[in-house]
Amino acid sequence: MRRIDPGPWRPDKKLRNKARHMRTLRRWHAEIEDWFPGPEWLDGRDYYNFKVPAYARLLESRFTTNSIRRACINEAFLTAEVLENSELRPPDCRVAVVISTPDMFSSEVAIFFSEDYFERFLPATESYVIHEVVGIAPAHPDLIAPIRPNAPEGLEFYGGTRISDPELSCDLFQWLWSYPRR
Repeated sequence: MRRIDPGPWRPDKKLRNKARHMRTLRRWHAEIEDWFPGPEWLDGRDYYNFKVPAYARLLESRFTTNSIRRACINEAFLTAEVLENSELRPPDCRVAVVISTPDMFSSEVAIFFSEDYFERFLPATESYVIHEVVGIAPAHPDLIAPIRPNAPEGLEFYGGTRISDPELSCDLFQWLWSYPRR
């Protein structure tokens, strides 16, 4: 289940039944193989992604805690580990975890078939500006340390990118972990 909030008229409405939403999130890794598309659907694609199956208000409201963020990242790690070891995993691809903070609703587990496309997700190594207003810069790993669980063996942390957009209320960060291509 992946839901966007019904409307902007009640952005601070408290999420009801948080425990039920957390149980749904914690089942993601156990059910991911049921969601896997067939090989004919994957032909010719650069990547395929699985978005975090959670209600937006669970991951992006003022009621979201670091323990919820940590659980979300941990579940993404477990899901990536299941995909990496699955018999359904296509050959010659890379399984990666892309975590966005503080807007974790856009986080995903992705399978990259194209190494060139994967390299677009690699963290920035230097600062630059795009469209004359949006700033891109490397993000220090200490920024995600409070919510970063231990990654499974083989899942390498590549780092993060800070995205500064004056139209947004805060900076966004994109963090990347990946298994080796095989």
